[in-house]
Amino acid sequence: MKKPKINAVFEKKFDYVEVDATVSNALFNKSIAETGELTGVTFTECIFKNIDFSSMKIKDLDFIDCIFENCDFSNKKFNKRLLRRVEFKNCKFLGTAFIEANLEDVLFLDCNLSYGNLHTVHIRNSEFKECCCREVFFTEANLSSVLFDKVLFDGAEFMEATLLEVDISTSDIKGARFDQKSVKGLIIEPFQAVSFAVIFGIDIKDM
Repeated sequence: MKKPKINAVFEKKFDYVEVDATVSNALFNKSIAETGELTGVTFTECIFKNIDFSSMKIKDLDFIDCIFENCDFSNKKFNKRLLRRVEFKNCKFLGTAFIEANLEDVLFLDCNLSYGNLHTVHIRNSEFKECCCREVFFTEANLSSVLFDKVLFDGAEFMEATLLEVDISTSDIKGARFDQKSVKGLIIEPFQAVSFAVIFGIDIKDM
């Protein structure tokens, strides 16, 4: 997975970000503002710290080579947007939608994505580490070379998803829902095979 490429950054306020602009090499921090509206903006080589995006109006944002720390995106929409070489650390995505979004080389570290909608999302070469994905919809998603490390999937749905070389071997899949299509290409550990047997109604006979 490729990491964000960020050179020097300078503090900036959202108030000075124009519609349909491209913003580069900026540092946004809670201490200098988090109000207003962001529409049609592409952020490149930017760092965001302690920003509550849930209190802002945001629409049609793309992020390339960006880092987010302690940010809240709850109930926001990133449908059909692009995220490339982006890191999210200790961020909140409760009820956030990524429908038909494209995520490439994206890291979610210690994030809460519960109740999110990732229907038909495309995710490649990315990692979810120590995250909560309770009741997240991955239906018809297309995931390739994705690592889920110590992720909670209670109630998550993967129906009709394509999971090519997706590693869930260290994650808790209890209560998650899969179908025959979504299990093809999955990387699991032996004890998880029992959970999949239960999902598909297979009885395992003791020898």
